[in-house]
Amino acid sequence: MGLKLRVLAAVAFLTGVAAIWHFADLSTFHSAAEVGRAVRAIGEGRLGFVYVPAGFALGTLLFLPVTALIGGTILAFDPVRGFAYSLIGALLGAALQYGVGRVLGSAAIDRISSPRAKQFTGQLRGHPFRSSLILHVLPFGSFTVINLLAGSVRMPFAGFLAGCALGLMPGLVLFTFLAGRVPEAVRSPTPLNLLLLVAGAVILFGGGWWLRRWAKRREHGDLAT
Repeated sequence: MGLKLRVLAAVAFLTGVAAIWHFADLSTFHSAAEVGRAVRAIGEGRLGFVYVPAGFALGTLLFLPVTALIGGTILAFDPVRGFAYSLIGALLGAALQYGVGRVLGSAAIDRISSPRAKQFTGQLRGHPFRSSLILHVLPFGSFTVINLLAGSVRMPFAGFLAGCALGLMPGLVLFTFLAGRVPEAVRSPTPLNLLLLVAGAVILFGGGWWLRRWAKRREHGDLAT
């Protein structure tokens, strides 16, 4: 596919997304509560285990906030099922967006002649797992844009997806923990339940803080080279 055709395809893709946002009023799905209602409706049938992850992946392709999708999905089901649906859906979406980015953006990336840009793309390709983890842990941009970028620079897919999965874990585990422990602590506020809630929150927030700090140090180290 030539560069002009890729540009036209990219414009058509973005125009289609904008049209869907306008006519389907997707702005209502910026909250976990709205996502939860929609996800619960499509997850009630026998094929809910297929429809929910597929709908999650489609939502990420349409630039819906991944945190709202994760929160709504976990709230709509029991914590274990919500965690599984969210993880599978997010990885399906990441793979889909990677493919779109690779098809539509790689030719344009190859024509960038800036030495700094070439060094940046070289680092992404040379360290796919670490680069993907850093990009998904630190607030660089939307989940969808990061995955499109990874595909456009032709980051090795296995490392990209593994880094994406680990980068999603802090948010997934936090939502799952809160969805499971907070209702239990409210229903039965015993000292043990409250202690488990506080201890779990400290461990999760501490682990997330450490991972973000590690990612930020690695980012600064890469930029300095």
